[in-house]
Amino acid sequence: MRKTWIGPLCMVAAALCCVLLGEWASHRILDEGSPVSFQTYQTQTQAEYRHLGEEPMDYWETYTGFFDDFPFYCTEEMLEEELQAIRQWSETKISPVSYEEANDAVVAAFAKYGVEGGLYPPEEGQAFFCTPVILDNTVRYIESVAQAQQQKETAGDGVYVNQ
Repeated sequence: MRKTWIGPLCMVAAALCCVLLGEWASHRILDEGSPVSFQTYQTQTQAEYRHLGEEPMDYWETYTGFFDDFPFYCTEEMLEEELQAIRQWSETKISPVSYEEANDAVVAAFAKYGVEGGLYPPEEGQAFFCTPVILDNTVRYIESVAQAQQQKETAGDGVYVNQ
């Protein structure tokens, strides 16, 4: 019998494809339905930071660290507001969205569903930094989780199943 290398070669090629596909998927943020993709958002905001001589913020780490697999959402108008906020921050070094404003939005998002919640204040000596798009996605995430929890809690209330 003659040995053939096609079988092992195909297995190696398949394994490599799986690794590459897994790597691609792990660096992808869900943004279906978003007029501006996360990649476009990340590219344009980082370019703006660099243009202003600032260290670019890694929104990838921020977004995936907090939102896991929650879909990113951004419109052209939101992106322009974000770029303007970055310019303003570069000039003033004041967070585009204040801690108080962000906390009020988060408290309101939780309160809509009868839950108490808010942001932890920044630690002593630490600056608070939040942008309009990150705040918008934070509020959408909280509302989504709270709504899902509420639906889970009331799933059996008043439900009649015909068997």
